[in-house]
Amino acid sequence: MCSICWRPEIQRHFAFSGVNVDPAGRISDHCIVTATFNVRPSVRRPSPYTSRNIKQINSVEFEQALRLSELFIDPATSADRFADQLVKVVTATLDQFAPKRTGCRRRPKPITRWLSADAVAAKRERRRLERRLHSTGATDQDRIIYRRSCRATNKLINKSRQEFYKQRIAVCTDSGKRWRIVNELLHTSTSNGSLYDEDGDQLCRKFSDFFVSKISAIKLAIANRLPNFTPSTTRYEIPSPEVLNGLPPVTPIEVSKLLHSLPAKSSIMDFIPISLLKSCNSVFF
Repeated sequence: MCSICWRPEIQRHFAFSGVNVDPAGRISDHCIVTATFNVRPSVRRPSPYTSRNIKQINSVEFEQALRLSELFIDPATSADRFADQLVKVVTATLDQFAPKRTGCRRRPKPITRWLSADAVAAKRERRRLERRLHSTGATDQDRIIYRRSCRATNKLINKSRQEFYKQRIAVCTDSGKRWRIVNELLHTSTSNGSLYDEDGDQLCRKFSDFFVSKISAIKLAIANRLPNFTPSTTRYEIPSPEVLNGLPPVTPIEVSKLLHSLPAKSSIMDFIPISLLKSCNSVFF
């Protein structure tokens, strides 16, 4: 049973029963509404992911395998086909040296900023003891120490959460802010801002399809208007254009500088990790 100020949002988020309206002696035009709510905890389903053990790749052997592949023996004659060939050969070589590994990992909690320094240290210690318990040669004493650490960590986490929300509610100056904090306490929002492999890949493709369709629509609109376009008869002074006879060839030094200037982060859309690209940069000149 709880006693809160009634708001229409409650009906959309919760299943409730036993609603009781107390006029409070009719000393005010407000009433106290009490009800029993069925609040289901949000379930964070594990997110699938794929990865490669890039650290185990020998960069010298990887570079040698690429030099013996069709990229150097029988390269494609056009730029588009060579780009497709590059992706195919590099991906196949990566599958040979570091096959893809699939698994599931737990999504992070939406809010963890309320953890104190003691709670964070206790969680790390609990994780260390858990790995020790699951390792070879674990004893009953290790299990007892781990369970004792779990209980102490849970107490510190609950204490940190209570102090954090108590402080936030204490500084509230209006009902709107207080209601937002209550929503956080009841976990009414199930949205997760984290993106993993499949979600990020799908989002990137949606962005790509959106901009490609916009450009295609612009090109089609221009093509439809050109037959009915009447050029202006006003004369403008046209400057003499500068003639571009050719582009200077790209040197290996310029390519090497460009590769070394790349950031260390990789995207799900990259078919080769940036760290491996930098370590084998001579094969991509």
